[in-house]
Amino acid sequence: MDRILRAEAPEVDQLIQSGWRITARSFGAQLRGEDVNVQKFEELIARIRPIRVRELLAGDSPAILELDQATEDDYPGGTATSHTLLDTQTSVPTLTHPAYGAFTEDGQLAGMTFVDVVGPDLADTDFTVVAPRYRRGGLATALKAASILQLLERGITTFRTGGSAENVGIQIANSVLGYRIDEQWVTLSNGKER
Repeated sequence: MDRILRAEAPEVDQLIQSGWRITARSFGAQLRGEDVNVQKFEELIARIRPIRVRELLAGDSPAILELDQATEDDYPGGTATSHTLLDTQTSVPTLTHPAYGAFTEDGQLAGMTFVDVVGPDLADTDFTVVAPRYRRGGLATALKAASILQLLERGITTFRTGGSAENVGIQIANSVLGYRIDEQWVTLSNGKER
């Protein structure tokens, strides 16, 4: 059985002393709309050309499902940062769960990010994933930048994201975009079956 707690919670030390162990670390981060450098974000998006970023639509669902299934095992960090595979309903972007995709010249979906709009001025990244052959090329950063720019136009003023402390790539992307880590989490396990 796993427990997910803030890293500074007193229970963490208590659980460790009683035999639990930390099996993963994760984080939360925030970016305020007023701190977004629009010109920089546009440059980050332009830098990945000829790959193009656009908002995903209902008709993109088959490509979304294909990329989601192909990257199912690519989420590090265990319970706290696990990803539930999309299905024919959840793969269709909505106003409260918009998505943005990076497309190659031949129309292949190379990466995507889904966002949860959780209030009138707050959005939280659900997940961002890039196909293995297109990683380390700035796609995740460009996708997140595009989502933020579009959501700024909708009046969103606060952006949250998070992930596994093992995921160096997404931490670099978040840092480039100006996110500041404000939460540290630990996953603890007692080694017993659920």
